[in-house]
Amino acid sequence: MRATLGRALLRVTFAVALVTTACGTSTGAPDTRQAADAVLASAPAELPLLGDEPAELAERSAETSSQSGAGSWPAPGTTAPPPEIEALQVPGLVRSVPIEPSFVATAHETQGSVAVWAEPDAASEPAWTLAVPTEFGGPRHFAVLEEATDADGARWLRVQVPVRPNGSEGWIPADTVAVAPVTTRILVDLSERSVVVWDGDDVVMNTTGAIGAALTPTPTGSYYIRDMFPWDPESIYGPWVFALSSYSEVIDQINGGDAVVAIHGTRNNTILGEAVSLGCIRLDNDTLRELATLVEPGTPVEVVP
Repeated sequence: MRATLGRALLRVTFAVALVTTACGTSTGAPDTRQAADAVLASAPAELPLLGDEPAELAERSAETSSQSGAGSWPAPGTTAPPPEIEALQVPGLVRSVPIEPSFVATAHETQGSVAVWAEPDAASEPAWTLAVPTEFGGPRHFAVLEEATDADGARWLRVQVPVRPNGSEGWIPADTVAVAPVTTRILVDLSERSVVVWDGDDVVMNTTGAIGAALTPTPTGSYYIRDMFPWDPESIYGPWVFALSSYSEVIDQINGGDAVVAIHGTRNNTILGEAVSLGCIRLDNDTLRELATLVEPGTPVEVVP
């Protein structure tokens, strides 16, 4: 964290501070799964997700690449996503991610909007104003990266912000959110076509998925699950959708909304292990149901080449 940000900031020990101050006084993140029926009922009929049937992929990929231009995002003048995080070696696995404390911040606001600042300075204009509920009908979640206290004693959280460009970060006042620990994390290895899920030190799932095609690749980087909700098992998305904090880097919009990357199901298991999607990660529907019992909003998702 920068030493000065217009006003003096006091660096605190992240893990200890969040557990003793934030988690000790909050009720934790709302249980999205308990509200599954309500979320499903309020979610849009056509999701702004990169979901297409295999037969449509080649034509759709060529069309969207022609319209948007492969590699055209980020647009000129915007900030590029951060460089890839070096993957660690874990016995028995090709690649892994560091074991670090993870926390999710869930907005107290349930109707309206949540302000996010570029700097921890409430006197300035917010950089983003994000709607609540989200476009998927759920609470507004953020992955927490750091805590800081300003000269006036106000606590701030540095968070991942689910906006373009991928990898955006911002600051939110700590008293506007409930903070809870997250023990799970996911690694998506594009070269191996693998999806590995940890709960603490334990691997609780290691499966094969389908990833983005060459013209519509799955974006690499550090993200998190920002929405998770049940869906129609007979649809192209399968029984659950895990919307990530990332967006396609070659497709602008889909189904009238921003092209959100997600982990979801498929009606055709023959595509598993292939690079065929418009950017989403697809899993077997039964595996997807199991995943819904393992993870929660705020779960970090590392996508490596």
